Amino acid sequence: MNNILIIFLVYQVLAYLAFSNLLIKAGRKSWEAVIPFYNIYVLLKVVNRPWWWVFLFYIPIVNNIMFIVLWYELLVVYGKKSTTNVIITILTVGLYFIVLNYDKNIKYIGHNDGKPKGALEWVNAILFAVVAATIIRTFAFEAYTIPTGSMEESMMIGDFLFVSKMHYGTRLPMTPLALPLLHDKIPFLGTKSYSEALKLPYIKLPKFTSIKNNDIVVFNWPADADDIPIDKKMNYIKRCIGIPGDTVSMINQQVFIDSDTAYLPKTANPQYSYYVKIKTEYWPLTKKDIDYLKEQYDIKYLSQQQQTDNDRGEVFVAGNQILAMFISNNALDEFSKEAFVEDVIPIQHDKGDITEDDYKRRYNNPNDPVVRDRNVLFPEVNFSTFDESINWTVDNFGPIYVPKKGVSITLTPENINTYKRVIEYYEGNELEIVGADKFIINGEETNVYTPQMDYYWMMGDNRHNSQDSRFWGFVPENHIVGRPAFIWMSFDKHAKGFKKIRTDRVFTFAHTDGKRVSYFWHFIAIVVLYTIGSKLYKRKKAKVTNG
Repeated sequence: MNNILIIFLVYQVLAYLAFSNLLIKAGRKSWEAVIPFYNIYVLLKVVNRPWWWVFLFYIPIVNNIMFIVLWYELLVVYGKKSTTNVIITILTVGLYFIVLNYDKNIKYIGHNDGKPKGALEWVNAILFAVVAATIIRTFAFEAYTIPTGSMEESMMIGDFLFVSKMHYGTRLPMTPLALPLLHDKIPFLGTKSYSEALKLPYIKLPKFTSIKNNDIVVFNWPADADDIPIDKKMNYIKRCIGIPGDTVSMINQQVFIDSDTAYLPKTANPQYSYYVKIKTEYWPLTKKDIDYLKEQYDIKYLSQQQQTDNDRGEVFVAGNQILAMFISNNALDEFSKEAFVEDVIPIQHDKGDITEDDYKRRYNNPNDPVVRDRNVLFPEVNFSTFDESINWTVDNFGPIYVPKKGVSITLTPENINTYKRVIEYYEGNELEIVGADKFIINGEETNVYTPQMDYYWMMGDNRHNSQDSRFWGFVPENHIVGRPAFIWMSFDKHAKGFKKIRTDRVFTFAHTDGKRVSYFWHFIAIVVLYTIGSKLYKRKKAKVTNG
């Protein structure tokens, strides 16, 4: 906060150096250049722009555009709008006005008729379209595309969503020095679209609702590189399984919350992996069979050439007449009755049975399959001492308590690795572990920690093809982006012709407890009726005028 105050004061000094004399030549007072907020109002008067634009200069990210607009218009009204001056002004982040401010030959000429015309008018129109889009994207809704299959079949690869940032409370930008309408990279260049010269603390506007169990949530991926600002980390979408204060566990693929069975909403259609044995007379599957899998069950059998990093398909050859594939719960019974299917065997990752004696023989061998498989799961295991969580798998884990703001957690050798990242990285404390059971936080020995934020446990509906909290742990509240609101388009790149558009998903609400209903044809009908009505109205109006 002190850094922000220093930057603010430096800005006022620079504003005086850049505009004090220029204001005098425009008939204003030099002292007006140094008064915070008021100086922006005065400069807008100089360029003949509405007073309410002042507010746009104090909206993060939007203000970057507004300063460019103001700089350009100032160059125009002082007769310095050459391309060279524009480029120098932008490259020096407006500091070029300090040079112009002490130019004795500069004159205030204003706009020819009091209003911007020609190219300037077009530039302003484009910039304000960007301003409007940026405000909507930053504070209200952001377009989002489902890139991976971790939420299939609840959220499909190729779904285009509008994500509401207002539902859970809009998070103000934490890195305000950024290019508008870009997340973290500049297209084609691959370079950062933001600067970390100025960072703002986590501030959230009032929310409409809290995150509830089973909500689908968009958030910044906590496991992204630690040196990336929170609001620039990669966006993920998962289902919230555990909210603050819940105790989450999974036994044989069934999730439990506080020991009670957790049920998914009716629109959720989770997938699991299975071994499918194909009857001899149908092996290997023909192209017709593969097309049938896609047509009937939306199961993608992709060739190696068709596979991408985000979409590797849902069928893999696991042996002679054996396929490994992801099948949704809704399709399992019908699929099992297909003529080409001999047997369907669930792939289940049973809880391990490693004893302490077994563990001592294994832990110092990083190539041991138990050590290797457990290394990818949360929480991190201290391989020098035995821990029951060594036997956890993606289908059997827990119980894990989800931290809740203000509710103290008793730290033990068994759970310290579960909450270590919460204490150190997410909440910025210094943690020292001495021996097995001595914990020192910020220089004081304690066995209790009270979280300063709420946390969430997120999982994908495609349970065997999802990188989620089972692998990287809790999602802090300051990583929450918003709630998927509406699917406006759904595109299946593996389908053919008009079937590429999933019309049953277009114009549907992302959150619903009942059957998913598409309003696509309703929308088409409204557009057609509006078009016909408009033409009839114009024709009638023309007759009245001519009559």
